[in-house]
Amino acid sequence: MKKIIAVIFLSFILSFLMSSYTLAASFDCNKASTNHEKMICNDPTLNALDETMGRIYKQVAALDSSLIEEQREFNKKYRECWDLGGCRALVMNRNITLHKKLNELGTQVRISNIIIDATDGEACLELSHKILPGLKGREDYIELEEAKTGSSDYSDYPVAMTFSDEKWCLTGLRPGHHYKASLRPLDANFLGGQSYKYKGSAVVKFKIPGLPSKLQFHQESAYVLPATQQPIVPINATNVDKLFIRLYRASPEQVQEEMEHGSFLKRVNKRSYYQTVESTYQFIGGQSIDLNIKKNKVTNINLDLTNVLAGQKPGVFYVAAKKGEDFKGDDYGYYSTSIVYQKIIYTDIGLTSYQSKSGLDIYARSYRDASPRARVNVQLIAK
Repeated sequence: MKKIIAVIFLSFILSFLMSSYTLAASFDCNKASTNHEKMICNDPTLNALDETMGRIYKQVAALDSSLIEEQREFNKKYRECWDLGGCRALVMNRNITLHKKLNELGTQVRISNIIIDATDGEACLELSHKILPGLKGREDYIELEEAKTGSSDYSDYPVAMTFSDEKWCLTGLRPGHHYKASLRPLDANFLGGQSYKYKGSAVVKFKIPGLPSKLQFHQESAYVLPATQQPIVPINATNVDKLFIRLYRASPEQVQEEMEHGSFLKRVNKRSYYQTVESTYQFIGGQSIDLNIKKNKVTNINLDLTNVLAGQKPGVFYVAAKKGEDFKGDDYGYYSTSIVYQKIIYTDIGLTSYQSKSGLDIYARSYRDASPRARVNVQLIAK
């Protein structure tokens, strides 16, 4: 019984070793077809030497492409070798040569990954090696180029960077543009006592995506618009060719209700617009506006409300701006992301409050000339 168990155990060990040799060569021994390939797979020593040669060769070839032709010449001699001892010596000497070559070239520093942030115009290069902390002048090790418009050619682009030990972030890049970043040859001061170099492989091409189409009003809450001057409301537009605006007016009762509920100075959101403004406030009018702005750049636009506010008395208004045509189509509704909102206090009176011993003093002045206004009815709605 013990002999049977020993035989089974020995068979298991031998099969394990043979399977290891099968996987160890620089090629798949399961697909070995020639006598030379079968010789390599059947001899554990030659098998291991062959696997080591393949691994080192890949590292060296990535650093020096001129080695490819040299390896081809070696492979011709290798395939003509039929003496097992001679083949072992041949591969062993080749491995020594490759090791020396790898030490001369150093270890390759690669750009292992790139993370792009279009909004901030940033591309972060993750490097394969940790860089010496506090190393100055890192910008000198990066060459950055930008593709010329309508051409495959590149021109130099100024390098601006932030960095950590293993991540270098190129900043100030322009959305919608193509770039090429290259690591220049690195010296011993780069990573410490050992010299690290590359041979043209540490180059990456990438594109900063264009910015999304977007509208955004400047004010989070109510915007005070003096009735004594041209009614201009600022808005930021990005990649928008045309917009449509709608104007609504709130009644004094609706304004008072908002004040009592503490929502008057809060930002207008989708819920308040669709459930309150659009359904219950007075619709004044709409206007289509064509924009002529640069692509992939946030541009400040002054919305001129002269036409839609014509003949309107001072009061509280709501303006809704939508990319494209009038408020219709698939992108219109509660879940639309193409509409933005702004509350406007359209007034010819400016109020200034002062806390005094007698209480709260309110001064009303004209927006036209800052002169005091008499007989102004001021009512405290909430506090």
